[in-house]
Amino acid sequence: MIETPKNPRPEKCIYYAHVDCEYWDGQKCTEIELWIDPANGAPCCREREEALHVDNDAVITHAIAILQRDAYDMALDKGFHPAMDMQDRAVVHLEKLRDEVHELISACAMNNPPSDKIPGYSSIAEEASDIIILLANWLKSLNINLGRALLAKLTYNSHRPYRHGKAIKGD
Repeated sequence: MIETPKNPRPEKCIYYAHVDCEYWDGQKCTEIELWIDPANGAPCCREREEALHVDNDAVITHAIAILQRDAYDMALDKGFHPAMDMQDRAVVHLEKLRDEVHELISACAMNNPPSDKIPGYSSIAEEASDIIILLANWLKSLNINLGRALLAKLTYNSHRPYRHGKAIKGD
C-alpha cells in the first residue's frame, strides 16, 4: 500500500516507498523514506540531493515479505485457508497454480489482449500477477521467506555456465 510521505519531496526526486519495517524474523529496522531520481532510478535523500545508501537485498526481501503478508492476509479474509495438512494444502495451491499457468498460456496464444479485470494492463500481466500472488500466499503459509530464497537462487544461477551448459530448442 502506498503511503503519503512524511517529509516534503526533494526537488528532483519522486516518492518511491516508506519503509516502516520489521524484518522477517521480527527484528525492527530503521524507518526510512525512499526517494528515487526518475531520470536514472537512483535513490536519493529526502532532504538533500545526495546519494542515499540503500541495501538493495534488504529492500527486495522486505518488499517481497510485504507482498507475501498481504497475499496471505487477503486469501485468509476471502476464505482460502481452510484447515488442512501441508500435503493437502500443497495439492490445492498447485492445482490453482496449474489453472493460472493455463490462463497465462491462453493469454499468450491470444496475442496478449488487454486485461478485462485490471484496466491498463495486458492479459499476460494479469495472469503472471495471479501466479505470483498465489505463490507468495502459499509460501507464506509454509513460512518460507520468498525474498531470501529468490536472492539465494539468483546468486546460485549467476555462477552457473552459459545456458547452464545445455542447448536450447531452436539452436
